[in-house]
Amino acid sequence: MSRPPNDAEHAERSPAEDRASPSVVVERLGRVVRIRVDREAKLNVLDQELVDGLQRALDELSACDEVGALVLTGAGERAFCAGADIHHMVGADEEDLTRFLRSTRRLFRKLAGFPLPTIAAVNGHAHGGGAELACACDLRVGCEATTFRFPGVVYGMAVSTWQLPQIVGVPRAKELLFTAAQVSAAEAERIGLLNRLVASDELQATALAVARQIAEHPAAAVRAVKTLVDRNVGAPMTQRFYRELYSNQDRGVAAGSADRFAPFLDKKR
Repeated sequence: MSRPPNDAEHAERSPAEDRASPSVVVERLGRVVRIRVDREAKLNVLDQELVDGLQRALDELSACDEVGALVLTGAGERAFCAGADIHHMVGADEEDLTRFLRSTRRLFRKLAGFPLPTIAAVNGHAHGGGAELACACDLRVGCEATTFRFPGVVYGMAVSTWQLPQIVGVPRAKELLFTAAQVSAAEAERIGLLNRLVASDELQATALAVARQIAEHPAAAVRAVKTLVDRNVGAPMTQRFYRELYSNQDRGVAAGSADRFAPFLDKKR
């Protein structure tokens, strides 16, 4: 049974809980949005309806100026997302299966390219497509129930090669992808797959607290930082330097210095 939101979460929710699809719940909590995959009885596995619902939610939120950060989590305490729905895949004809696989890849890319920071609150198993979903987020917070597994090679597929090496490093990523071994919460934190590891009853509050801390900052600056970090992976140092310089110039950072630093100066008086 999943733990209900606490009173503070209820107090900040605006507007009321909304569903992007029968299996996707979107909550506005001030300047933070939490998306919950809601297929608890099936370990929150991905089917076409769920993938489509997540994509619609991301599309709508990407254009919302009132949103400063996004938290993605799963319903219940057993799984964040246990991967693709095998029964859905086996029962699909070739055309539907191809559509499902392509739309799943688009979902991962859309989440990774979401303009604002994303945090996965990994409340249980994140296996297969669920591990990819978590790794497409910028940050991951886990609990003692969290596990990761990247079983693509077991099914003759190459998956997670595009983002996992950036998170844990090339040698470690190769080990996880070659062996398809399950990774415990403690090991995930040790190798950097989890940014934070907390008790299960603190997971949602911690993820929301990190998201709120991010959302307090100017959204344009946060967007610029995310874009620059993502674009600069593998780029030469000089290119990285000038991309940052031009980003600040384009946003008029120097011109707005008086207003930008006024709160700091006021505190010093």
